[in-house]
Amino acid sequence: MELKIRLPQTVAVGVTLVALTTAALGTPAVHRRIQVPCESGICQPFERPTQPSQEVLAALHISVAAYAGIITVVSWALLLLALSVSLVLVWRRPSLLAGVTGIQLGGIFVGPFADALAEQGNPTTTVLRTIVIAAVQLTMPLLIGLFPDNRWHPGWFRWAWPVVGLTGAALVVGDQLNVIQPTSAPQGLYDLSSVLLLAGIQVHRYLRVSDWTARQQAKWFVLSFVVLAANVVVANVLDVAGLVEHWQLGLVATAYLAFVAMILGLAFALLRYRLYDVSVVLRRTFLYAGAVIGLVIAYAGLVALASLSMARASASMVGAAAVAALALGGGLLAARAGGWFRDRLLGASGRPGGVAALLARGMTGEDGQPANLAETIAAALVLPYVAVLDAGGRTLWTHGDRVPPDIHPESVVDGSGTVLGSLLLATTNGARLSRRERRALREVLPFVVLVLRAQRESGELRAARAVAATAREDERRRLRRDLHDGVGPLLAGQLLTLDSLRLAAAQAAREGELLAHLEGQARAAITEVRRISRDLQPAALSTGLGAALEAEVERLRVAGLDVRLRHALPDDGLPAALEVAALRIVAEALANVVRHAGARAVTVEVAASDGWLDVHVADDGRGFGDDAVPGVGLASMRERAEELGGWLDVVTNSSGTRVHGRIPR
Repeated sequence: MELKIRLPQTVAVGVTLVALTTAALGTPAVHRRIQVPCESGICQPFERPTQPSQEVLAALHISVAAYAGIITVVSWALLLLALSVSLVLVWRRPSLLAGVTGIQLGGIFVGPFADALAEQGNPTTTVLRTIVIAAVQLTMPLLIGLFPDNRWHPGWFRWAWPVVGLTGAALVVGDQLNVIQPTSAPQGLYDLSSVLLLAGIQVHRYLRVSDWTARQQAKWFVLSFVVLAANVVVANVLDVAGLVEHWQLGLVATAYLAFVAMILGLAFALLRYRLYDVSVVLRRTFLYAGAVIGLVIAYAGLVALASLSMARASASMVGAAAVAALALGGGLLAARAGGWFRDRLLGASGRPGGVAALLARGMTGEDGQPANLAETIAAALVLPYVAVLDAGGRTLWTHGDRVPPDIHPESVVDGSGTVLGSLLLATTNGARLSRRERRALREVLPFVVLVLRAQRESGELRAARAVAATAREDERRRLRRDLHDGVGPLLAGQLLTLDSLRLAAAQAAREGELLAHLEGQARAAITEVRRISRDLQPAALSTGLGAALEAEVERLRVAGLDVRLRHALPDDGLPAALEVAALRIVAEALANVVRHAGARAVTVEVAASDGWLDVHVADDGRGFGDDAVPGVGLASMRERAEELGGWLDVVTNSSGTRVHGRIPR
């Protein structure tokens, strides 16, 4: 076990010593090599000064030898930075991935020194350069296959990477032995297929396997190469346009900056991926890189057009004309597209009043319901995670796939000092909100106060309606019981008494008529009391909601409809208002099936769970069209659900109609 822990460190120390030795031996050769002027285009190495670059250096009173010395010192600085990062990686994260990363960094930045040594024709130095390039080629698939968590994804690449790596190393050796040319078909096919394969592996890992941490690391990995790739694209565009000689010094400077970004990006990806909000940085880098590439392409095109139209003009006049046209066109484009770039770089907070406008547009969704306020705030402040909580700590809205480790709570307080809720805000790394984000937050809070106050008042109104409906049904239940147990027996006793009197006075015709009239009135009173009692609360509910549903379903079964009933209700019963609402919704839905659906079978499900009572009624009828006008029955069902704080949804198509009501218990 001890050997496994120390092995990556031993490899890193060995690579460092070999790299430093090679660099020390190759420093004089690098210095001499860079002093050789570049005749045209992009030379090897690309730091060799072109004629326009020599003129610029002369104007700055810098000799070519001094320039070569500066480049040599910068190359040493890059090598030392790469080796330092490699050693830190291995010591902080001792693993195969760290060791491979060290080999990659050391091999890439010792390459110029190895190339300079090999150009002297020494067989030993040629072999050394071949080993360095082959090691980079061999370990590149390992880096891609293991990054960022030192695990194989997909698993089969554990056995496939040697094929990719060894093929690349073999092509390098073949090139050094002049067996295979760098521009040959096998080399081109390998380059294309390996890039597609390795990129596909990282995309698969990012989309299917990676968690939040691994995705953050992948973003840093991409960021570390974006600047370098943009620099390569710009250099090739200028080379194709024949302008690279004039911009060579600038390209050298940006290339070295891109190398620094690549080294630090890899370090952050494996060590400090939580330190900065890389999502915002990556988005801005892509935008800026794209803008620069676009400007360079436009500049090259303008130079070509100016050269055609100003054939006799000097190169400086052509360049000046192109710059003037580019400045004019760029200014007009900036005036038109500046807001678009600002929105994508800073979000709505990048312009005055932008947050307020965005919140005003996002207050309601397309369906008229309150929109996700957290998503609107996240878009306005460009934050990866936002949650909106009410005063009781209940989450109302969230934005973000995963809760970051560090969250900044912000209380939402109205003008009277009442706490209405809170916001949970987080950057990717848990750093404090910036000044811009704080300013945007101050603009957001008044809107959040309005929304939370409306939410609270709406909740209080729903609760009050539910309490009122429950109290009403409880009172109806009491009245029904009083009528049934109090007035009903009295009237029944009176009826019996009148019956007896009528029989006793059968001989007196007039008295018999009066008694018969009184008996009729008593019977009418009893009938009316029973009707009022049924209207106050269905009589079927006296034995519970389950029995009442069975009775309602059985009535339709007798009529020939196939009705399947399933219910899961608590043994201690439900509140009166809830039972009445559920029974009325089922009864009205079944009545609609009989009247309109033409169905053969109906399924009724009533279940109480997790603080809710769910009512489902589904038939296999013909449904109703979109142009159908909702009737009183549908409105009645919806009102019974909503007055208790619930809702009712009706979905219909050619295969039937489904009614779903949900009411809080």
